[in-house]
Amino acid sequence: MGRKNKRAKSLPGNLNQNEGGFDKRLATVLLAKGFVSSPEESICLAESMVAEIEESDLSRNEACIAAFEDYFSMSRQGAMTTLSSLLDLVLPVEDKKDGNDNSSQEGETAGEDAREAENDDDDDGEYIGEGECELCERFIRLTHHHLIPRSTWPRILPRLTNAAEALSRNDVNRAGLILGPGLLHLLEPLTRADSDRGAIKDLLKRTCRICGACHGHIHRTHDNMTLATDFSSTENLLSSPKIYDFSKWANKQKAGRYSYSHSM
Repeated sequence: MGRKNKRAKSLPGNLNQNEGGFDKRLATVLLAKGFVSSPEESICLAESMVAEIEESDLSRNEACIAAFEDYFSMSRQGAMTTLSSLLDLVLPVEDKKDGNDNSSQEGETAGEDAREAENDDDDDGEYIGEGECELCERFIRLTHHHLIPRSTWPRILPRLTNAAEALSRNDVNRAGLILGPGLLHLLEPLTRADSDRGAIKDLLKRTCRICGACHGHIHRTHDNMTLATDFSSTENLLSSPKIYDFSKWANKQKAGRYSYSHSM
């Protein structure tokens, strides 16, 4: 711990002192340094990195360095140099002709709402060991992703229960209408559950094993209810163009500091 603090003091500036527009500055640096090929990709990747940085137990500077090391397989010195560029970057401030422009405040509120929704899944995102990410297929440190986020369980459980009751009456069409297209893959396990409430609740607890980068991107791409109703399987997650494109991009990146071989 002492060594980390000592290194953090050697950095020119501090993220806590320069938080304004951090995600925009990060996206700008990623694009300027050629880490991404398009502005859209830079924004997408910056959001995923910021999500990990905010969840880290490290100081903001150290978490940012760790993110650069992880995503781009940088040396620590290279990561510190990139962080310096990030701290030194100043974005132009948009002029506001009156005091009634609330777009920035609304954006901050939306971001806070999204983070609060993610924080409801307090055991979602903890590192569980090494293995192959089910999305990007890299061999890397993994985390659990609840395919049906915990914050949505009170709303999804009645839907599953009602669908199971319809199935018990052999009304498959009714069960399908209750579930909706994104949850149709649960028809078979609900049939096996046979209205057993415990077995039905177990369907809420299904997880997939993915890397931190893919996990952060998933929660930045879709809200929890959309994830629950439309993307509650690995196959459905990959049917999302944004998630698929990110996974395809991540597959080409080195695992970096979170690879199994590195940890050995």
